[in-house]
Amino acid sequence: MKRIVGFARRYISYITVFGFTLIGHGMGFGREVSIAYLFGTSSLSDGLLIGLSPIMFFIGVFGVAYANAAMTRIQTPDNNVLIEQTLYPILIVAGVVAVVFFTLNEQIVSLISPTLEGEGRLVANQIVKFSAFSAGFAALFFWSRGIRHLEGAFLKVSIAELMPNIGALLGILLLYKLMGVTGLAIGITMGFLLQFVVVFDAKRINLKGFSLAALTTPDAKIIYRNTAYAAIGVSTIITSLFVDRYFASQIGEGNVAAINFAYKVMTLPLYTAVFAIVIVLYPKLIALRDDPAQFASVKFKINVVVVALSAVATVVLIFGSKEIISLLFERGEFDALAVSMTAPVLVAYGAGLIGHGLVMFNAKVRYALEDFKTPLRAGLAATVVNIVLDVVLVKYYGAPGLGMATSIAVAVQASILIFFGVKTKPIK
Repeated sequence: MKRIVGFARRYISYITVFGFTLIGHGMGFGREVSIAYLFGTSSLSDGLLIGLSPIMFFIGVFGVAYANAAMTRIQTPDNNVLIEQTLYPILIVAGVVAVVFFTLNEQIVSLISPTLEGEGRLVANQIVKFSAFSAGFAALFFWSRGIRHLEGAFLKVSIAELMPNIGALLGILLLYKLMGVTGLAIGITMGFLLQFVVVFDAKRINLKGFSLAALTTPDAKIIYRNTAYAAIGVSTIITSLFVDRYFASQIGEGNVAAINFAYKVMTLPLYTAVFAIVIVLYPKLIALRDDPAQFASVKFKINVVVVALSAVATVVLIFGSKEIISLLFERGEFDALAVSMTAPVLVAYGAGLIGHGLVMFNAKVRYALEDFKTPLRAGLAATVVNIVLDVVLVKYYGAPGLGMATSIAVAVQASILIFFGVKTKPIK
């Protein structure tokens, strides 16, 4: 019993993040199952997923990139001056993005999926429009999350991570029935609002000291540069999914939903065990960057763990793809035909799971060293590979070909992050 208690105390942060991430993904699957049950692989299902794409791209690329870049400069939670200065840019960017989403929602949907029609298009337009309100909450959340991680407040952040899924489920299961398409959009927006509220810390929000000079300090310029590098670098996975959705929408109805469901299943092991390790270790890696020997030791050990966990999950996903998809989704409008469409895509995505895990961890390794250029190069290379292979493989293999392209591209990205331009000291 003492050993169990000792183990729990030693790894409480990992256990906390893992547990709540697992709950969050359980809710996420509840959302996906609800979509599958109510809409199957239809135009309406495609529209819902496409409508979510712009806000997810914004927070997944800019929000994450800015938080990573800011954390490496802030370093400690008592660096109040720099924390205050990093707030102003996030508010400005969120405001600009909100205006774009609200006024150009139809054009954005047309760009992502020009062939989407009917109620699916109405859903996508409305969700993008309401994303204008979500953008500010989401951006502030990621900024707050970075500070909370430096404080070691992993429990509070983990609870906050649940909120978008709660909001989405509320919109899908209740508000859609009461208010139609608008209800879906309102539920999603409420989720992002609650996410920020949970991590909100009033003493960190200080606008009285704002000045234009605060936007151009040396630290601010470094953060902007590293944010730009990181945004391009971390956008690879999201961009790949965007590209996959674009080509899938050209194949025929339901293929966007099929690759979405398959991708969600693939990311379950990735964004639970591996995500928990990465989240907890990132502040520690920042603290260890001036101790090359210890830093290298931690890096090696965690890479071994990531490969081992990902390899086991890969085998399960590849050989049990049909059974997994059937167990999770085959009910309501999601019939045997939808299972047969989705399972081969899961096999293709599952083959890249080890690469995704290595990218997730080794990108953080580079960021901790303030090496934001290597992830940039890796991301660009992977994006080019993914697009080229999408064009080639979709002709022969359809939607599974898109998954194959992504898996190959992420292997290229992981290789660059691990083996090229290795740095032992932070960039000044």
